[in-house]
Amino acid sequence: MVGYRHDDNLTPNQKLIAGCISGAVTRFLTQPLDVLKVRTQLQGKISRTKRLSVFATLKKILYEESIFAFWHGHNLGQIHSVLSTSSQFYVYEVTTKYVFSSPVNPRYKTFLEFMCGICAGCCSATLVAPLEVIRVRQMLIKEQYRGIINGAKAVYNSGGLLAFYEGWTAGVLMLGPQVGITFSVFSFTQPLILNYMYDCNGECLHKKGNAHTAQDLLLATTIAGGVSGIISKVMCYPLDLAKRRLQIAVG
Repeated sequence: MVGYRHDDNLTPNQKLIAGCISGAVTRFLTQPLDVLKVRTQLQGKISRTKRLSVFATLKKILYEESIFAFWHGHNLGQIHSVLSTSSQFYVYEVTTKYVFSSPVNPRYKTFLEFMCGICAGCCSATLVAPLEVIRVRQMLIKEQYRGIINGAKAVYNSGGLLAFYEGWTAGVLMLGPQVGITFSVFSFTQPLILNYMYDCNGECLHKKGNAHTAQDLLLATTIAGGVSGIISKVMCYPLDLAKRRLQIAVG
């Protein structure tokens, strides 16, 4: 479970480490898809007839830039992912601990988790905004943005300190609700799935009083995480597109 629970077996540090590891692995596996997404998002000014499909963009990158182009900005992306994930988990843990340390009406539980998630997302978006700007511009294969130091210098030269926060407003408006939706939907969905596993068609999968098996927890967490991720991404995608356009506005 994410967030504070008085009967939780995991310490905040264990949750933080688990979140960082999962974020790093996820970043490595999904980096090519992120590159494709950014390249597709930035075709806005091209006429509709000349825009490339996702598959055409994939072939163009593969044939013209090699397979390694799918990992442009990956090193910075890993730093970004670890900072973003760790800050989200930490702030969410702190805020939920503060909120749920006192008795709370169960009716408002999901809403309060959503608000704590918004707080975590806004803090995370502010923390990683400079890295996000550099990373997105690196994906566009601009030589002046290669490397963290060169990328930072190039961003600064393009617009001063404020250039590091291009798209910050859209980023906060996107990541705040996105993290809020993700955590609240996950916290709502995972117990429902576990309850179904606990008593499926009247036949318990394991004895009452025993904790859920590792297999049950893994399956429930995977399903709940997938559902919450899809819902949050779909709902917040327009703001993600606006953020990307703003981040390269002065590039």
